[in-house]
Amino acid sequence: ADGIQAHEEGIQFVELATNEGLVDLWDINICDFLEWGEDAGPSRFYKANHQAPFTKHIRAAAKAPVLNVGRFTNPDDMVDIINSGQVDIIGAARPSVADPFLPNKIDEGRVDDIRECIGCNICIARWERGAPLICTQNPVANEEYRRGWHPEKFEQAKDSGSVLVAGAGPAGLECARVLGLRGYDVHLCEADGEIGGHVRDVMRLPGLSEWGRVVSYRQTQLDKLKNVEIHTNSPMTADSVLTYGADKVVICTGFTWNADGMSHVTMAPIPGVDASTAQFATPDQVMAGKEIGDRVIVVDGDGYFTGVSLAELLADQGKQVSIVTHLPSVGQMTEYTLEAPNLHRMMHEKGIVQYTSTWLEEVVPDNLVKAKVFNLYRDGYERTTEPVAGELPRKAGTEFEILEADTIIVVTGRSANDGLFRELKERKGEWQAEGIEAVYAAGDCYAPRFMADAIFDGHRIAREFETKNPRRPLPMLRERMIWGHDITPSLGT
Repeated sequence: ADGIQAHEEGIQFVELATNEGLVDLWDINICDFLEWGEDAGPSRFYKANHQAPFTKHIRAAAKAPVLNVGRFTNPDDMVDIINSGQVDIIGAARPSVADPFLPNKIDEGRVDDIRECIGCNICIARWERGAPLICTQNPVANEEYRRGWHPEKFEQAKDSGSVLVAGAGPAGLECARVLGLRGYDVHLCEADGEIGGHVRDVMRLPGLSEWGRVVSYRQTQLDKLKNVEIHTNSPMTADSVLTYGADKVVICTGFTWNADGMSHVTMAPIPGVDASTAQFATPDQVMAGKEIGDRVIVVDGDGYFTGVSLAELLADQGKQVSIVTHLPSVGQMTEYTLEAPNLHRMMHEKGIVQYTSTWLEEVVPDNLVKAKVFNLYRDGYERTTEPVAGELPRKAGTEFEILEADTIIVVTGRSANDGLFRELKERKGEWQAEGIEAVYAAGDCYAPRFMADAIFDGHRIAREFETKNPRRPLPMLRERMIWGHDITPSLGT
């Protein structure tokens, strides 16, 4: 391959720079900027210390200290790497975003309190788009100054009471954790036999097992809180919520993938799609074990990890898989999380056929499901001179192609599981008699979104629980601090 070879020119360059006395500290990278996911490796493809084969020989050639990154989160791994002579210094950028007190917790022996990075790279995705970075594991990231939040310190509630949190998915777990740390008497009720919500499915997708840390970290922390009770196999109805005896209620019942193909692409269902029948399936149904045929079309209107991950999962089972998306590339969001280059290599290697900038006009169920697909840009490029009511202002394209499959999997829109919340709102007149002060919706139950944003929502509501309406965020500082100058308004004013 072209470029510098780590074990040849790479070491020779280190020796040259060392002999010339040019370097005080070596921070080793193994890639160029265009594919810097080879350094900031997502957990989908790379485990901790994935760069070792390329970097382990540098220290022998360098007289200055050597620093190595590699998404190190486990203290035992860090000690082994240092003792092996691979490096002198552990670099931990993303792990420090997930837990800014990582060194302190290691030093204090509190390793089970470490909030380990899951390697989703949502932090990088926000930065790549010029927005303040966020973190799936640490909802306080970038909020320390503008909201006045400390990642490890929580203001104790002056008048704590009892709170029922319905749903132990990402938002519910985080909301219960923060409310518990603030002194509330928290009852977390989960309909299923395990906590975690949709994360239990996500962590079973190819390469995404480390995303399970979202659940395991919060399980560990909740187990330490004597004022938090977790009740599994406890589905909640409006009647059971009203009579539970809680002062306040937070509904965190998550989302469901649409069974009719409804999405933002056309703002309408796809004619002919019905996942209640045998020839169609949603991601939820696939992960629940619904039978999938040998020829599969994945319709991806989501554009993140779900569609491409299901395509890989089914290809690994020997299925013949095609993926249709309205976007110019499959899983376009993964361009920002640095997963895209290797995902596209994976699809090529596993024979997953891609139809991009394409959508479904209709689907005709038959012995084989026939999907009528069209290119989004089939309409004419020239605008007509006169507008006509009910017609496009350009030549309407009619070209389409028929794709056949045994099963179509619809990864299109998601709908909030807000039925419980809405029924409780309709029965607001009964709250006072049952001693309920307020009911709030949080996370995907309020609006489906990125997991990091759902966790943030549960965290923020718990932080601001005493406000008149925690559903509405408190104002935050938007001004940038200038060194040596006061900021107006300041926090607390």
